Amino acid sequence: MSHANTSSAQLSEGHTTLAVLAATSDGGHPEYVNKFLRGALDASSGRLHIEWPIQRNATPFSQLPRTTFPKQISHPGSGRQDGWLKWVTSRVNPARRHDLSYIRYLLGASARIDVVLVEELQRFTLPLVVWAAKARKRRPVITHLHNVRRHDYRGSIVDRLDIIATGYGLRSSDAVVVHGEASARLAIKTYSLHEPPVVIPHGLESRVARAYPTPAQPTVLFYGVNRRNKGLRHLIDALKQMEDPPTLVVAGQTPADMREETLALLETYPNAQWHDGFVSPDATEKLFSEATCVVLPYEGFEAQSGVLHLAIEYAVPVVVSDAGDMGETVAKHRLGRVVSLKEPGELRAGLTHVMDATINAELRQNCLSAQANLAWGNSGGKLYELVVDSLKRKVCQSA
Repeated sequence: MSHANTSSAQLSEGHTTLAVLAATSDGGHPEYVNKFLRGALDASSGRLHIEWPIQRNATPFSQLPRTTFPKQISHPGSGRQDGWLKWVTSRVNPARRHDLSYIRYLLGASARIDVVLVEELQRFTLPLVVWAAKARKRRPVITHLHNVRRHDYRGSIVDRLDIIATGYGLRSSDAVVVHGEASARLAIKTYSLHEPPVVIPHGLESRVARAYPTPAQPTVLFYGVNRRNKGLRHLIDALKQMEDPPTLVVAGQTPADMREETLALLETYPNAQWHDGFVSPDATEKLFSEATCVVLPYEGFEAQSGVLHLAIEYAVPVVVSDAGDMGETVAKHRLGRVVSLKEPGELRAGLTHVMDATINAELRQNCLSAQANLAWGNSGGKLYELVVDSLKRKVCQSA
């Protein structure tokens, strides 16, 4: 049977097998992938079958026992030098790379895989993954671009090589998925894409049935890993300008090389509380329930924010900078204020607006409405539609 006839039969019978490249199913970004795929499964009403070979819990996804994937070595952070050496050695060792293991899996799974979804891409090997997906059966490839650019080596020779390799892999894919229009525009410009990316908003789940009441004590929450591009200094400068400065709560891990400067910065604002380190789920819920608003004054940021989605899930209003796809989500669903860090006083004005008791209560109700619109089922449904559409286009191209 020809490839075109095979694809036509699969579409008419309604059974499609999607192979997923993602490193693991537990914690952080991979946990989002898990929910995204479950949303696609629900939307397909049993017509979609997913193979996620690295996923540890096979339900509802299939594992391939004949495919062996190496144990992942955790990032050493700011630990000992020998930890860094072990991690780097692991990263360059072909026998320990998940993406190369996945390539072997794709080459050996030609008969049963219809579409490939690259959820966690290793930029320099993305072209090889796309090639392996198309080598025998010309399978459609969907690449999910969560972060348009890498910032840890931006402007270097490695960055330029990254753009070349990633661009080639993205242009060779049948579809590129991003979280928002800002990312779509940047991806087109950065990687010279022939077709615009498909926008599928980041999904979320509802954590509260009713919004928490606006706290009596005005409290601003700065949550998550405290990196330099997260803009804590901008927030403290704005808070100092307010007539009635609120309590500032900074919660989340701060890298070791930033602790001294973070402490010095917080000491300039008397109403600051600092919870440095991992924040448990119970502590997270308490922090959001006591927050008047969550502030994300990010700079040099070209993606969507998990912290923003936590705020929506807990129905807490936000003030965000116009960076990445955050502003698009906040403006569309009326969740708070979008500000420019380049405009003096705009962050302070945004805080004043969102912390008004009447406005704050209205924004909390908007967050509840956004929870339904941004549910994982809706995002997963759009993914399933894209999978079906990619197979239809393959049939047309093969005819």
